Amino acid sequence: MKIKIGALILISVFALNSCKTKAVSDNTIKTNIKEVVHSSDVVLVDVRIPEQYSEATAKDAVNIPLAELQNNIENLKGKK
Repeated sequence: MKIKIGALILISVFALNSCKTKAVSDNTIKTNIKEVVHSSDVVLVDVRIPEQYSEATAKDAVNIPLAELQNNIENLKGKK
């Protein structure tokens, strides 16, 4: 009996999760990445280490290494 109830719960979770995924995919907005990057309220963050950043990066990108991102999160608040 417990196995049947467990199986029913598991099937229900999978069914509900698949419905949720489909609804989200129908509502996605397609955006042109070039428009987003060139927007004045967007900050492009390069999370590579400084040595990699110095080799090449996108124009106007700010270098905040991934390991230091949490410590610098205040600098990015209110920006996209």
